[in-house]
Amino acid sequence: MEILTLPFIKPDDPRLTLKVENRMRNIFVTQLEEPREDENENIKYIPVINEASSKILQTGVNTLQKTLVLKREVEVEDINRQLTTKRQEFANRMEALARRKAEFELKQKLTKERALKFDKFLQDNESKRRRALRNYQMERKHNELKEKEIQDLLQELEKLQVRQQHLKKKVVKNKMHEDYLLKIIDHLPENYLEYGADSLVMPIIRRHETLAVTNEALVRQLSSLSEELEKSQHKLESLHQEHDTNKLDISQRYASIRRIKGDGNCFYRALSFGHLESLLENARGLQFFKETLQQSRSELLSAGFDENRFTDLLNTFVCVIEQTQEGGQGSTLLNLFNDQTTSDAIVHYLRLLTSAYIQNHADFFQHFVEAPNLKDYCNQEVEAMAMECDHLEILALSQALGVGIKIECMEGNSGLNHHIIPEGTQPTLHFLYKTSHYDILYENKQ
Repeated sequence: MEILTLPFIKPDDPRLTLKVENRMRNIFVTQLEEPREDENENIKYIPVINEASSKILQTGVNTLQKTLVLKREVEVEDINRQLTTKRQEFANRMEALARRKAEFELKQKLTKERALKFDKFLQDNESKRRRALRNYQMERKHNELKEKEIQDLLQELEKLQVRQQHLKKKVVKNKMHEDYLLKIIDHLPENYLEYGADSLVMPIIRRHETLAVTNEALVRQLSSLSEELEKSQHKLESLHQEHDTNKLDISQRYASIRRIKGDGNCFYRALSFGHLESLLENARGLQFFKETLQQSRSELLSAGFDENRFTDLLNTFVCVIEQTQEGGQGSTLLNLFNDQTTSDAIVHYLRLLTSAYIQNHADFFQHFVEAPNLKDYCNQEVEAMAMECDHLEILALSQALGVGIKIECMEGNSGLNHHIIPEGTQPTLHFLYKTSHYDILYENKQ
């Protein structure tokens, strides 16, 4: 670290010499002016006041008051000017605020209109999405049916081609006999038929008859083989169904399955039988379902149905419920549904109830129907017997009866895909859907 030292100064250094200037003399005069003998330019002279002290005080007070008044007036004017400026500024701000408020209200109105348009846009898109989904499902189902028809036709074509090849071989094989017979005819006399039993042609004719009988036997045998083939195909289909049942057993979700007659009414028959079967040990629930069914009369009347059209059907349905209440056994219910007339009456009433519910809630269901008239759609697709049931009819009937349904869809080797109808409900019935057919599933209670 470097150490700094002060410089050395000599005693005779001029910087150590103090120089004092001659100050100005001030003299205060307390007496009247007299001739000054000593005139000096460095002396300042103060003027002498000759007026009386009272007058000087009075003049000073008046001057002070006026000065204060003027000062106050100036301050008031300044305050008024500032106030005017502030008022003008406040007015300008209020005017700007009014303009901003009007602009805000206009923007708010435009925002509301845009929100309403956007909401309508979303609703339209949702309707289009549902319609497109329904069209997709219908087209998919239609394509599956067409694909199945194509496979069946291809199999039949293969069989016909095999049969054609077989017949061609037989024709080629029998061509030699035809040529032989034609040559013999050319060499026979014109009256060869007059020779009777002794004619040489008779053995040939007998041989032809034998061959004809043999041909008929072969045709019958071929027909028998065709029937056996058809039976084998049905047996193969049964094996496929057993395989599906085994898949359900492996999944450990369902204990058993009940097959429903496949006549286009399988869903309505499955729902009515399955629901009544689930209420066999629930007397209160069975009575409530009976009351619900009786109250459904008003649903059909509201839709414009003639009472004479459905009264007998409704009475048959109620009679089945009453007999179920009295018997309380599954065998009684099964015997009632095995009666074709009784079962068809129940199915027919459920179809009419579904049609009535769709028409009474047309605001909702018309978005899912492509037909121009909802009533025509119900007449052709819902009320007619043996018409397959679609998602629209399932939703309408489940809501009309207050029944929750879980449908297990089995398509190809993809396993089970379930749908709960209506959404968000606790299902009490379980159906298996495959190739446009519904069967009843029973849950594994363990």
